[in-house]
Amino acid sequence: MLCEKPKEPKVHFGKELIYQSSELVSTTQIIEEPIKTHDGLNPYSQLKGKLISDYIQGTCRTKTQFIELYGSTILSYVTNLQHDISSILRYLEKGKTYNLFYMNLKLTPQHYPYIISLQSLLSILKLETTINSLMSTYIDNYTPLP
Repeated sequence: MLCEKPKEPKVHFGKELIYQSSELVSTTQIIEEPIKTHDGLNPYSQLKGKLISDYIQGTCRTKTQFIELYGSTILSYVTNLQHDISSILRYLEKGKTYNLFYMNLKLTPQHYPYIISLQSLLSILKLETTINSLMSTYIDNYTPLP
C-alpha cells in the first residue's frame, strides 16, 4: 500500500529506510548509500557534518576560521577527519551521493572539488600541528653545546 511520506519520519537504520508515523506507514525504500546500522548520531558525526557543510558553504575555509568556529580541539580530530574524507571521496568518485547524517544533507558528485580541497586543508593542518609539536619538543629538550 503506497502512502505519503509523513512530515516527521522516524528512520529505521539498516539497508532500508522505513518511514513511519502514528497514522501512516509508507512503502519501504531500498537505498544504495552507506547508512548506520547500529546507532544514531554522535558528537563526532555531527562535527564532521557541520565541518563539511561549513566548508562547502564557504563559512569556514582557513585554519584560523576553523579554530575560531570549532576551537583548537578540532586539531585532535584531523586524522579521523582525513580518513573519513578519503572514504567520502571514494564514494563520490563512483558518481553516487553520500549522506552526511547532518541536517539531512547529502553530498553529490558536484561537491567532489570541495571535498578534495577540504582534504588538502586537513593535510596542511595535520602537517602544521606535527611541525609545531616537533619544534616544541626540540625547544623543551634543547641544551646548548659547551
